[in-house]
Amino acid sequence: MKKILVLFHPLKEVFQYLEEEGNEQFAPHHFWLFDKLVEQGYEVDFVASNEKTFLNWLGRILRLYFLQQQVDALRVAKDYDLIFVPYMEYSFLLNLAKLLKRLKKPIVGLAHQPYAHERKNLIKRIYYNAVRYVYFKGMDSILFYSRAILEKSNQGWIKGNSKFVDNFGIDDDFFDAYLHNQKSPPCNNYIFSTGGAQRDFDALVKAFEGIDFDLKITTVGGDLSKHLTCEVPPNVYIDNSLPFGLGSTGKIRKEYYNALAIAVPLKEVDDYKFGTWGITVVLEGMAMGKPILSTYNEAYPFDIEKEKIGFYVDYGDVLGWQQAIKYLLDHPEEVREMGERAKYLSKTKYNYSSFSKNVIADIDSILNVRQKPAASVSRTLVRKTISLGLTASSCLALEWAQCLL
Repeated sequence: MKKILVLFHPLKEVFQYLEEEGNEQFAPHHFWLFDKLVEQGYEVDFVASNEKTFLNWLGRILRLYFLQQQVDALRVAKDYDLIFVPYMEYSFLLNLAKLLKRLKKPIVGLAHQPYAHERKNLIKRIYYNAVRYVYFKGMDSILFYSRAILEKSNQGWIKGNSKFVDNFGIDDDFFDAYLHNQKSPPCNNYIFSTGGAQRDFDALVKAFEGIDFDLKITTVGGDLSKHLTCEVPPNVYIDNSLPFGLGSTGKIRKEYYNALAIAVPLKEVDDYKFGTWGITVVLEGMAMGKPILSTYNEAYPFDIEKEKIGFYVDYGDVLGWQQAIKYLLDHPEEVREMGERAKYLSKTKYNYSSFSKNVIADIDSILNVRQKPAASVSRTLVRKTISLGLTASSCLALEWAQCLL
């Protein structure tokens, strides 16, 4: 049996959460393929390092995060056949060791940004080019789930073994489980928005000053009112009570369910921040069968207008938001059809299972493993035992059962 080491810091928190809270509110895509690799027959471990160390402090200054985990991973890497990094920016030391011929194991990483920093400051430009060189020359396979991000990355002069993997998405079954348990139809009496990164809630809130319909915004681990620069009209409801954590996705399904549509207002960002901002909320809305209204984001893995599941709005365009929302209110049948198409895409194409299969196919090819049918196990973790040491290799026991299928 081939052994894979997953270098992903939050996995320690994932297993702690499951041990303490159970799996009812936990969305399995937060495993970032750990579970899917297990299902595929690999022996999978992860590094659980201490956060409060000098190396991590130094890494934050250098913007090379979780250095302690990387050092710990280097100590045990020889015992594994491959290292998988769901966020490739957390593997700098391993890539450097590979570049210097001190590490021979293949490394596969997921790319969430172009890593092509065109900075005007010469020192910063040299620094970020050096960092990119280490990442791209020390990684055996770099997997991009956005064609636009891959294309922008390829504009850089430092090249790597970059590839596109399709079907990026969240765990549709997790949302299906909620939908199947509902006894009453959705209220559809508000537009729902959530998330925090690069959001332009000001434009969205302003738009509802001229709309006879409600807007509900649920923040995750923050107080939105402290950041808004506009007055909040009486038809806008802001809920700051949801804490940030691994259970927030499950707890927010009710808000998705009763919404008429999902709104994702985004700020315009600099080129070096180019990324799929808002995509998680888009995918969650699709999984709940809702139309999507979003500020245009070229980096999305798909075009919501071409897929006929919603509409785009320009950056900061308050009038555009009003027009898009009023259109939905005036065309209830089209709202229903867009929601159905969104759910169909989530179920058949853009989901965690399909995406995982494509990533694992790349891993299989590197390890010369013939891809097998997934083991007949549930996506639900029903019991685990973990002692948080250096790795999970000798102390992690996973038991899977047929439930929530």
